[in-house]
Amino acid sequence: MADLDRQVRKHHTCDWRGGGFTGEETAVPVEQAVELRLAGELLTTLHCTPDHLHELAAGFLLGQGLTCSREGIKTIQVAADRSMVDMELADAGSVPRAKVTATVVYSGCGQDTGIASADIPVIEGAEEGQTFAAADLRRALSQVLRQGEAYRATRAMHSAGLCTHRGRQLCHREDVGRHNALDKVLGWAAGQCLEPGQLFIASSGRVSVDAVFKLARFGITVMVSKGVPTSWALDEAGRLGLTLASSIGPDKLRIYTHPGRVSA
Repeated sequence: MADLDRQVRKHHTCDWRGGGFTGEETAVPVEQAVELRLAGELLTTLHCTPDHLHELAAGFLLGQGLTCSREGIKTIQVAADRSMVDMELADAGSVPRAKVTATVVYSGCGQDTGIASADIPVIEGAEEGQTFAAADLRRALSQVLRQGEAYRATRAMHSAGLCTHRGRQLCHREDVGRHNALDKVLGWAAGQCLEPGQLFIASSGRVSVDAVFKLARFGITVMVSKGVPTSWALDEAGRLGLTLASSIGPDKLRIYTHPGRVSA
């Protein structure tokens, strides 16, 4: 309930039905500006849902390539009013000054890709190794979409889930921003002993190139979404060795890149 209180707020509305008006109390999603500060300096301001902020901050640092592992993050401290997160890296000198630039990331937008895509390692053997059953991908996506408590209350939230290769969900997070929901899941994963090549992400939002870069940095090879990937996301997923898929209709899965990783 504490998480839902941070995700959803009640708002008085005037609803029209059949020629008459009634007063209602409607659930709306919480959106708040949260400053991420690195070594005391403003790194970025995220417009996000202010829950699971430790995971969001960790996922942002790792997904943007500002550190390579959870051990590289020394501390994450969330302010009492949840308006600011202070972060320190174990090796403060490892981040080029050019990367520490104050930006605002709005809830409806993607994020800066952080480092050049040429610096992200290609995942070798895209058609080899662990395979993922199409039925498991579809089932896991359906579960992620159904499980969103804040979404059911507002119809205005995104969900992301981290799943095993057999479709068992390990972590589910919601946020007004699809990229923030993904960061929360990846931030949670960074603190666990997991094999990324055995996992996949299920997401409610469209897949843009920033999501592809984040998954590649984590070594997660598969993402299935309700939305369709962008052309840039497909180009980079094809180059980097990631499999992108989306659910088309009640019984169809469309695989856009590296289909050999998905089995019937």
